[in-house]
Amino acid sequence: MVYLRYSRMREIEAVVPRVGTLLSIFFTKSKPINFDKAQSAAENGIYAKFFHGMLKRGVALAPGPYEALFPSLAHTKDVIEKTLEIAEETISEIVQK
Repeated sequence: MVYLRYSRMREIEAVVPRVGTLLSIFFTKSKPINFDKAQSAAENGIYAKFFHGMLKRGVALAPGPYEALFPSLAHTKDVIEKTLEIAEETISEIVQK
């Protein structure tokens, strides 16, 4: 997945678990397999920084790390590529702080 490539380039580990078209982002090394692991993965504070960084750049994500994201056919290839570029900028900003 492209997003993981961006996060590895910036030394932030991330996993993107998904079921069908529903997905989530956890800034951790391994995919959470239950609520306790998801809660532990969310406690590092990176998702909040990512959420606010994306929002200030015009990309609205789910406000909490436990909520699902809903990409659909309404998201064109150009929109997805732009979102990934913005994600890279946001991750760069997080790493620099």
